[in-house]
Amino acid sequence: MTALPTVIVLAAGKGMRFKASGATQDKLQSLLCGQPVREHVLAAVRASGLPWHVVERSHTAHLVLPGMGDSIACGVAATANAQGWLVLPADLPLIPDSHRADGLASDLARFRRVRDVLCDALEDLVRAHAALRGNNDLSVRAGRIALQLGRSA
Repeated sequence: MTALPTVIVLAAGKGMRFKASGATQDKLQSLLCGQPVREHVLAAVRASGLPWHVVERSHTAHLVLPGMGDSIACGVAATANAQGWLVLPADLPLIPDSHRADGLASDLARFRRVRDVLCDALEDLVRAHAALRGNNDLSVRAGRIALQLGRSA
């Protein structure tokens, strides 16, 4: 069986644009169909059957101006042994329950096919660039390293 990724749910944002638009409460606690937005997202994540981790504001409180990248880094650090990650903002409540682990294998296979096509195109591009530059060994080696990294994912 294919190793499954861990879902990192990003719930550390302050919702400043939401509040600037006139909201009086936290975006993730706002009700949607009688349930907080955050709960809709967590229900979809639980239904997926994938392992998951929520990044809260307390996880990024030590940073001066934390952004989404910082939240992702905190989530990856907290789940360092994961086989990969799917990043899901906690303010996307309308994720259908159909995104379950049993459909993930075909999604991963499709991702790998797309990745292979892109890596092949990159290899062609590196060769063309090397030919234009007179076969600069350094650019060819850099391109090969990029291809190896891309194909190992």
